Amino acid sequence: MKDNFVFFLDGQKTLYSSIFKKFKWKKISLILDYFHLKKKVAAQLSLGLNKTEKRNEILKKIMIYSWHGLTKEVQKELKKIPKKYIKNVDKITKLKEYFERNYYYIPNYALRKKLGLRNSSNRVEKENDLIFAQRQKNNGMAWSEQGSNALGVLASFLEIKMWKNG
Repeated sequence: MKDNFVFFLDGQKTLYSSIFKKFKWKKISLILDYFHLKKKVAAQLSLGLNKTEKRNEILKKIMIYSWHGLTKEVQKELKKIPKKYIKNVDKITKLKEYFERNYYYIPNYALRKKLGLRNSSNRVEKENDLIFAQRQKNNGMAWSEQGSNALGVLASFLEIKMWKNG
């Protein structure tokens, strides 16, 4: 594991190829962040189904299968949805495609948790919030892309230096 970079992704399509391209010299693993997976499934089911009770029932099953990395079972569950509960076929189709596209990046989250491994990018997102959102958005300032990147690099460097020095 120490020779392997692990990236947690939110499912955004362009991130996958960018990471593979940028780190082609390194062994990497990509994991779909569980929080984002659940958020995506809930949103697509809400848009795609017409009964809240049925949506909640299907969501629960899908998330149990997903938690254990059983994406083929998720696909079966999505195919079993009765047509009378579907209000938008495109949303259900997009959800099926999402699971097909992310098949290799959905691990057994339950096992990872048991082994003490991460399932989420929440630490990174919190750091991003501290570095960028609080300094830039909340202060009402306008930042150029170059200035924003420079601030992120500098703040990250200082954070790492402070962490190493205790």
